[in-house]
Amino acid sequence: MRKQRQSPKIHLVLSTPCFEYWLLLHFKDTTKSYRGLHRRSACAQVIEELKSDLRDYRKNDSRLFKELEERMPVAIERAKRSREEGASSTEVWRLVERLLALAATADSN
Repeated sequence: MRKQRQSPKIHLVLSTPCFEYWLLLHFKDTTKSYRGLHRRSACAQVIEELKSDLRDYRKNDSRLFKELEERMPVAIERAKRSREEGASSTEVWRLVERLLALAATADSN
């Protein structure tokens, strides 16, 4: 008898208005509602605010994780609260917690 292959579980991780909101939570505790204003998207506003703390921010910067690593626990707590309190929210913390748990398991083996 052949074993049936199980489909991998896929979990959707949302970040509203954009991924950079997750990065912003590393610096600020905010649930501000970002909306497009005066031809500037909500995401552009988040990025502008992020750059006040992370001046050299660029998308896909491979150094970013290392730069933010020590601030991650605070960002995770802020992100958990954000989903309950504001229009802006992110679930990236779910992915990060899972990856950290996997890394800890690998390190212990």
